[in-house]
Amino acid sequence: NVAKGGAEMNVGDVTIDQSINYSKDQKAWVNNRKATGNQVRVNAVRELLSWFQGVARRRIDHYRGRHIADTGDGVLAIFDSPGRAVICGGDLSETVKARDLQLRVGVHTGEVEWVGGNIRGREVHVAARVMAEASPGETLVTETTRSLASGWGLEFEDRGERTLKGLEGTWRLSALLTTQPVHT
Repeated sequence: NVAKGGAEMNVGDVTIDQSINYSKDQKAWVNNRKATGNQVRVNAVRELLSWFQGVARRRIDHYRGRHIADTGDGVLAIFDSPGRAVICGGDLSETVKARDLQLRVGVHTGEVEWVGGNIRGREVHVAARVMAEASPGETLVTETTRSLASGWGLEFEDRGERTLKGLEGTWRLSALLTTQPVHT
């Protein structure tokens, strides 16, 4: 940890950003409640998000991560290792399928700046941009994360180089194929 202008810097933390992608059936479930009134629809969405946030926090805790923030219909968390972050993202993605939901998950490894109880910095932005590139139900990771998670027995498929909005150059991304880790 290094102090920097009133903020604390951590090197090697992993950020993970996740967002719900609602399936057609899930949208229909919410919209069917629209006919009985807008408040019922709002309550249905709140119930679903509350369920997701509870599941996300439990999975993050299980993989020794730290929940940082809810991001509307997603979460932001950090982990003590790239492997645990990737496995958590894949596991959570599989877990929410029970509610006919699909997550888009982005994982990147790097230095984050702590300000109060929140994190910020370029690496958080990278994780969000990686998540934006993911397809529904997909966990995407940067080459940095893939390399550092190599000892975990995870399988990835190369998704090629991408230009990430607001970031210079291209970024090689890979999709998680299996969540069967060697260790957690």
